[in-house]
Amino acid sequence: MRAPAESSVAGARWDISGVEALAREACRSPLLERCRALSVRYAGRLDSLDAPELRSLLDELGVLWGELAAPAGYVELRVSLDAATAERDGLVALASAVVADATAALRSFDDQWLALPEESARRILRSPALASYRHVLGVRRRFASHALGDAAERALASRDAAATDAWVALYDRTLASACGVLEGRELAVSELLGKLRAPDREVRAGALAAIATALRPQLVVLAHCLDALVSDRLAVDMLRGFRRPRDAIDLENELEPQLVDALLASLERRGAIARRWFREKARLLDSRLAIVDEYAPLGRAQPVPLAEARAAIVAALGQLEPELADVADSFFTDGRVDAEPRAEKASATFCVDLGLAAKPYVMVSYRDRFVDALRLAHEVGHGVHFELAARAQPPLVQEPSVAVAEVAATFVQHLVAEELVRRESDPDARRAMVATTLEFAVDALFCQTAVTRFEDAAYSVRASGETLTVERLGALWLECHRRYYGTSLDLPRDFSCFWACAGQLFRARYYGYAYVVAQVAALLLRRRMRIDSELGARFAAFLEQGGAADPIEQLATLGVDLARAGVADDAVRELRAMFDAAAAARAAVTS
Repeated sequence: MRAPAESSVAGARWDISGVEALAREACRSPLLERCRALSVRYAGRLDSLDAPELRSLLDELGVLWGELAAPAGYVELRVSLDAATAERDGLVALASAVVADATAALRSFDDQWLALPEESARRILRSPALASYRHVLGVRRRFASHALGDAAERALASRDAAATDAWVALYDRTLASACGVLEGRELAVSELLGKLRAPDREVRAGALAAIATALRPQLVVLAHCLDALVSDRLAVDMLRGFRRPRDAIDLENELEPQLVDALLASLERRGAIARRWFREKARLLDSRLAIVDEYAPLGRAQPVPLAEARAAIVAALGQLEPELADVADSFFTDGRVDAEPRAEKASATFCVDLGLAAKPYVMVSYRDRFVDALRLAHEVGHGVHFELAARAQPPLVQEPSVAVAEVAATFVQHLVAEELVRRESDPDARRAMVATTLEFAVDALFCQTAVTRFEDAAYSVRASGETLTVERLGALWLECHRRYYGTSLDLPRDFSCFWACAGQLFRARYYGYAYVVAQVAALLLRRRMRIDSELGARFAAFLEQGGAADPIEQLATLGVDLARAGVADDAVRELRAMFDAAAAARAAVTS
């Protein structure tokens, strides 16, 4: 690979003027009035509708939700570009209000559906006219026993802004304001986290110390944010009759709790493979590992300019199924990838789905590293999934469950990693790439399991009446990670505050286990690719399903059975093959 020019990502910014125009038009149009009128027209009538009438209602609902994606998407894109100036953007405030009011009006249909008697719901679900909506309607009915009635649901929804959104916003602003000094420069925590992959051990150690120093004055506020969010979620769970704090997420992911429990426990029993890697890495680095060495590069990494990453993404998907390559490349030709690192933009890497309003947008801060190429591939994988589902499904059926969405993105990430390794001629650089790919998989399988166990512990402590203080959260974080790392890696006291960097704990709950499920499935798909020449066509069909089918059934079309007892063994077998490939790459360099 060639060294990147200084302008590898210069100018790689979103142009959201088109989305802004759509949002402005949506706020000027009678969209909100149409939402309210539909709610009034069908109030209390769901049980009396025949199948064609209900189909018409669902189609109209889908159109309205799709149109609302313009103002909602504009807010998300605008805030991601610069949260500080977005707060003063009048359209952001107007669009947020329109979306909130319209959502409240349209939510009444969900409340009616959940309130229907079981026999009425079964009658509706049996209708051939509703075949395309059958799965999503059935999934929502699983929440029927946890619904609280129209008035209570409206009351709960009306408090979201103060009870949850405000705490998340406070977390985001507090973390964004935290800065530490490294090598004489003041850097944001997000930039310091990137330095934990630096080749120089002193830089990595300095970055970890700087992160701890930056976070320390903010920890009381950040702990209070998490304590408030966990307390609120537990209170709502109690009202709804959920037994465990993960129950609602399992329902949303359409995964049986027993399956998730078994998979997590099975991986914990097989954590020796991760610890074996850490010991091997210590041998290669000729030093006992500490947490600052977990992601230390092995080998001389070569830069991966944005153009090379784009070419690899398009080529990898094209080899799988040509149509996927065209969709992926359009992200770049349309200017829907914001890759240029800037101080004011969000530090997160994500893909925003804009429904009927526009095609998805991807954000990443790209610094010409292999890890940046993998993150970009992951988000473009999400975007391709969203686009194919939007083409094939009605608006209300397009969105896949989180776990299914992560499977698609993680598999694309593996494909692109292999393509970049194949293109690299420098043996030492290949070795670094293979090791990094392995570490991404190890992290998703085992570190995310540890984060899930931390989440279990935090909810348990709060449910027992104990406040989630800085000290308690730090102790829980260290305890869960010590079980993961064992004696293979040293954890300094400074690491105890790193829960504050795990934004998924604040913005959602139990998001981490979706990465675990996705990595297991992606590893099994890697194995199948070597023996199944038709996998590409079936993968494209899988993407088109969106949320139209049960996740276990969707994955079965790809030859992946998550419910099978030995599924974790098969995933670890593939991980072991990647381990061997990393060792072989090392041997090729040293021989």
